[in-house]
Amino acid sequence: NVPRCEMRVPPLLFLGLSLALLLRIYLWQGPEPCPGARHQALHAPPPPPTLVPPKTTLVPPKSCVDLAPGDGSSCLQQALWDKCHLPFMSRVCDLSCGRCGSEVRGRALRSALLVSARQPTPCAEAGADAWVQRAMQNKAEYALAQQLEGFVWSSAQINAAYDGAWNKLTYLSSVLAERLAQSRGASEEAVRAGGREGSRWVLWADWDVVFTDLGHQLPLEEYEARGVRLVLGGDPAALGEGDAPADYLKANTGVMLLRVHNWTLSLLRRMLSRGGRARGQ
Repeated sequence: NVPRCEMRVPPLLFLGLSLALLLRIYLWQGPEPCPGARHQALHAPPPPPTLVPPKTTLVPPKSCVDLAPGDGSSCLQQALWDKCHLPFMSRVCDLSCGRCGSEVRGRALRSALLVSARQPTPCAEAGADAWVQRAMQNKAEYALAQQLEGFVWSSAQINAAYDGAWNKLTYLSSVLAERLAQSRGASEEAVRAGGREGSRWVLWADWDVVFTDLGHQLPLEEYEARGVRLVLGGDPAALGEGDAPADYLKANTGVMLLRVHNWTLSLLRRMLSRGGRARGQ
């Protein structure tokens, strides 16, 4: 008989090896990465720091003029085409693009009153009055952002003889007459002493006008230097060119800038004398 050879493993040693194998299986997370990837992960550069731009105060230039872009067009055309934000316009047309913030302009804006109105009766469609209120709120936000003298609007019919679109002229005439009287009473000495300066401009905006750029500044100081008393939008052909007759239907009175002046008030009253129920218009 060939004797058998048996090897007996102690119970404690067998238990220890089993626990070690189970722990190895539990901690195993797949094959080891290649040495190059491990080296790259260990020596990767830290992420760049977050740069916070410092708070700076823009100082307006002493003189702000329009330098032509050099392509044959004017600065006013480029501004109307909404190209002021393009790179080639960064160093030109500062005046027309509204980059000329100054104390002179700020004083003129603080003496400008934003005016609007709506029809006396509620809107025919349901929910339309809510949009009217939102449009009026937008105008109030623009007046606040530009630090205008204020924002007023009305839904009253000022004169029964002038209804519809004519009510716009009657309301503007009443506002201009009131502001003209106030500006006469505000003397230069009172303004220098810290008193309230009278209105110098009235900015009219129809109820459906919405200001999409609350930071846009009107160049009121430029208009004052040129003696401008009325600013309208639309086709220049509305005023007539050369022998061509004027076509006032090409003028847009949805947004108007009127100087608080006797000339402007006389113009509105002359327009009212040509219309209304008395003339059947």
